[in-house]
Amino acid sequence: MNDQAKCCCGFTIVEIKGKPEISAVCHCDNCKKRTGSAFGWSIYVLKENFKHIAGNVSAYVIEESQQYGKQERYFCEICGTTLFWKASGVPHLVGIAGGCFEMKEKLLPQGQANSDSMLCWVNLEVGARA
Repeated sequence: MNDQAKCCCGFTIVEIKGKPEISAVCHCDNCKKRTGSAFGWSIYVLKENFKHIAGNVSAYVIEESQQYGKQERYFCEICGTTLFWKASGVPHLVGIAGGCFEMKEKLLPQGQANSDSMLCWVNLEVGARA
């Protein structure tokens, strides 16, 4: 499976090759802030299956959980969409915002992370809770 993910304005584009390693919904506060929503949907691919093919990005670094270490997030310089990120705790993977993909329907979340931080009104039937 090959797919592209684009920012809101379409200027910044990334491409993945092959099957994602992880497709999950996360309820941590950092994902909520990244998306401006009740949770984040992330697709993780092997570093060698990821390519930034168009657009200029800027980055910022946040401290993440002990599990993932520091996270460097890349966003479109024009529209500000956070499109992808790299975490020191999983250096072999690149995370991409699930909602930015062209073929979203083929990237079903397999599970949920940090469900202890899920807002009480969220009701998702997505994989097992962690």
